[in-house]
Amino acid sequence: MRKILLGVLILLAVSCKTAPVKEPSIVTEDSVVAGTGIVEIVVRDLGISDPANDKRSYYRIFIDKVEVGRTEIGLESQLKKFATTTEPNSHLLRIEKYVLDDKSDRYVKVNNIDQPRPNFIYFDNSDKKDIRIDIVHTVDTHHAEYRITKR
Repeated sequence: MRKILLGVLILLAVSCKTAPVKEPSIVTEDSVVAGTGIVEIVVRDLGISDPANDKRSYYRIFIDKVEVGRTEIGLESQLKKFATTTEPNSHLLRIEKYVLDDKSDRYVKVNNIDQPRPNFIYFDNSDKKDIRIDIVHTVDTHHAEYRITKR
């Protein structure tokens, strides 16, 4: 009986390991080296005509359904960037928009109906080239346009 209990405890201890957390990294354009497989994501919101409606925001970035980081914080009308590296393969990129709530003074996720559509794209970096993904989000129609450039 003790051997069975000891075996179960060892099995539980071995199976309870957590997956390693991938630290997000923000890479500036000056430090991007060609051929390293870096994926740079640049997001811009268009259609904000009144400065009073120009809220501070950022985007959370998910690659293959795992959060890898977030863009810089800035006004909606400003460019927001994020960069990371990925393994050579086909990947799913998904974004979520967060804005600063003036009442609670914290960032909250934008309602699903107000999220950029589509909020995902597939990209392939199996040739290990650096990729720049430009996302242009039109705020009034919630339409997102993706442009993939390989360097």
